[in-house]
Amino acid sequence: MLYQFTASCGPTVTYTGEVGEAILRHAGRAPGERGVIVWADIPTLLTRLRAAVATEAEQAPVAVGEADDQEADDRQADDRAPPPSVPLATRLNPFMDLLERAFNAQKDVTWGI
Repeated sequence: MLYQFTASCGPTVTYTGEVGEAILRHAGRAPGERGVIVWADIPTLLTRLRAAVATEAEQAPVAVGEADDQEADDRQADDRAPPPSVPLATRLNPFMDLLERAFNAQKDVTWGI
């Protein structure tokens, strides 16, 4: 399952179902097959998403060198260990860009599965 977010003023942003649902929850929206984000609501959503990114950053402050060392240790301990997770900020970047474009153009953002 894929979530596709679209607006007439920007590119389509696609996420897997699990990631798309998490992003919608962070934005204060209920995940569903279809939905609309009205352009006037976008500043509130951006505030919520930025707060979620800040919260994640506060909970996992790891220096880059320390993370690399830890990953190397983890790989030595178990070659089958899952890859490190992608930070929320990285996942949200395309979606937040689409929201900003839509707000500036006064366009709604829709999503569908």
